[in-house]
Amino acid sequence: MKNSVKIILLSFCMIIFSCYCCCDEEDCNQYGRRTVTYRVDSTTISNANVMFNNDYGLTELHPVSLPWEYTFTIKDRGKDFFGGDYDGYFPAFVSARNSGGQSGSINVAIYVGGNPVASSSTTSTMPTAQAYYNVEL
Repeated sequence: MKNSVKIILLSFCMIIFSCYCCCDEEDCNQYGRRTVTYRVDSTTISNANVMFNNDYGLTELHPVSLPWEYTFTIKDRGKDFFGGDYDGYFPAFVSARNSGGQSGSINVAIYVGGNPVASSSTTSTMPTAQAYYNVEL
């Protein structure tokens, strides 16, 4: 009986301590708490090639139909991944280029927590729209 009580108390203590943030308030990151949305649209173009940084910060390239949207929560990629941590920010990036030969402009935008933080549109001299934003963690 005494061993059962000890095990229960020890388990309770482990649960309490595992829920406590072991770092200083300034050092606790926001991985898994910051939502980023990329949006690409056009009033005249229906297809585009879109390049963006995904939830781990890796670059992806996809042919998409417009309008297109990608929403994710920033993930921790670990200190041993591609040269280390993010140094306090996540490099949000989205780029789009017309892939269907249609004329017109493409609009790209980055939203953090539902708020617009960066945007860009294509022009005749700049056929690729790109938006960058360093999301503070």
